[in-house]
Amino acid sequence: MKKQGITSLGEVIVDFIATDSSNTAFQRLLGGATVNVAVGVSRHGIASYYLCKLGRDETSTFVEGKLKKEDVDLSFCSYHPDKRICSVYIHLNQHGERYFHAYVNETPDKWITSEELDKKPFVNSKIFYFGSGTLFHPIARKTTEQALQYAKEENMLMAFDTNIRLKRWEARISAEKRFYLL
Repeated sequence: MKKQGITSLGEVIVDFIATDSSNTAFQRLLGGATVNVAVGVSRHGIASYYLCKLGRDETSTFVEGKLKKEDVDLSFCSYHPDKRICSVYIHLNQHGERYFHAYVNETPDKWITSEELDKKPFVNSKIFYFGSGTLFHPIARKTTEQALQYAKEENMLMAFDTNIRLKRWEARISAEKRFYLL
């Protein structure tokens, strides 16, 4: 069987984009680099697996619905009833230009774990894609290391999106050290 498709590991983000400069009404959209890649690949008719942890709340249901509508395979995600999806609030200034106002992560310790990670999507895919967001937290970092091991065992191409957000790291030196070790 010829391997095709991509397996993406990441954290789903819901973008709340202000509809005007009053910044009181927002349009809700899926966001995050790994989600964008998973959806983009699927739109080209290529198999796309997305690995993350989802909750059971309305926002997780929104995410699931949108990703399933895009034919992104969520079969290998894990669930936790307390998981809350990360949110980014994007405001508009008086000139209509966007700026990041707030990043909200109510459950930073709720990640798909290395024990929950299934090898099947790695067996079925040609490319493994992940971003720097999986390196911020020890649980996510351990899961990423396991995913990289699976990808190596399956001779997958690996793509890493640095997408550095220094405000999310405890220290710049920590970010530099993590990227150096990859």
